[in-house]
This record gives sequence, C-alpha cells and structure tokens, in this order.
Amino acid sequence: MNQFINGAILMASLVAALFFVRFFVATRDRLFAAFAIAFTLLAFERVLLVPIEPEGEARTFVFLIRLVAFIVLVVAIVDKNRATRPPSAGRRALERLRSRRPARPERNTSKLA
Repeated sequence: MNQFINGAILMASLVAALFFVRFFVATRDRLFAAFAIAFTLLAFERVLLVPIEPEGEARTFVFLIRLVAFIVLVVAIVDKNRATRPPSAGRRALERLRSRRPARPERNTSKLA
C-alpha cells in the first residue's frame, strides 16, 4: 500500500510539473519554472524513497531533497513579490488596456434654472 501511495504522489508531482512547464513556456515567468523544478524534485524524492526501508536511516537524507524543493518554492515566491522588480507582462498589458480606454466625460454639476 505504501508503494501505491508513493506512486500516486509521484504521478501527481510529475503532472503538476508538466502543467507548470506549459505555463512557463506560455508566459516565460520564472515563478512557473521554479514550481516545475520543485515538483520535479518532489517526484525524484518519491523515486528514491521506494527502495529504502521505512525505518531506514537513509530516509532522512532523502528528505533533504524535499527541503530543497520547498526552499525553491519559497525563493520563487519571494522573488515574484519583490517591489524592486519591473512590472510583469500581465501588469503592463493591463496598463496598456487602461490607457486605451477613453476617459470618463466630466459631469455637469451646475443646476439649470
């Protein structure tokens, strides 16, 4: 049963990695690349856990791969949220749309008698 669960987590990690690769190719956003790398590391960690006994001391070292994956995720999120970074492509596209929209006409607030 444990190997079945490990296989399911491995498959889910690889599917998530492939989705993030697809998003990275479409947007060229580093956040998606980092998420793809992290999920690939999590899948690799599951491959290494299969031959190791559940009580084996070597399991501890395999979990370092999981730690690296989570560090990659945290660094990617912090990098994405830095204030000094130039606006993303999505934000630039939104600014372009706003600049094309005509300004609202001013309301006439004077009362006609």
